[in-house]
Amino acid sequence: MADAAHKIRTAVEQYTDPYLQQTLSEAGSLADLRVSEREVSGTIELGIPVFCCAGIPGPRLPFAPQRVELIDEVMYDFPELVFVTRHGCEPWQDLAVKLMLKWPNLYYSTSAFSPRHYPKAIVDYANTRGADKIIYAGYFPMGLSLERIMTDMPHVPFRDDVWPKFLRENALKVLGLK
Repeated sequence: MADAAHKIRTAVEQYTDPYLQQTLSEAGSLADLRVSEREVSGTIELGIPVFCCAGIPGPRLPFAPQRVELIDEVMYDFPELVFVTRHGCEPWQDLAVKLMLKWPNLYYSTSAFSPRHYPKAIVDYANTRGADKIIYAGYFPMGLSLERIMTDMPHVPFRDDVWPKFLRENALKVLGLK
């Protein structure tokens, strides 16, 4: 565990990224994060969140490794892990909301979606019990222009008190920058 923590600490110091991005091509599946216990334990020890894709991938890859229900197993095995989903959790957004209610350290980021396509379940959750759990993440320059993101953003029906948390405060908290 100390070796994995040392490698993660060195990478964080070298690249100044205060998180671990776990892609399924690296992990195999969300459930395989359990197999990567040393790395996960290192992120917990250092207070570094893990960001991981969940839901049907856009590229023509098998979706089974990104099934949202697998997050429940990861959070059960590592309840102190700070885990942030990426890429929408579609078509299982309702399940993602239930899991965020269940696991205090589970968050959702809006990466890979134009704001006009944010899932209704996620917007509703942010406006009720989940204002502290939803994090803005654009998709620039990978697939969306900043112009499109910012043109669509004012049309997202968030309550006024949700916006500061969504756009800044939640990310600062999760990334340990606050």
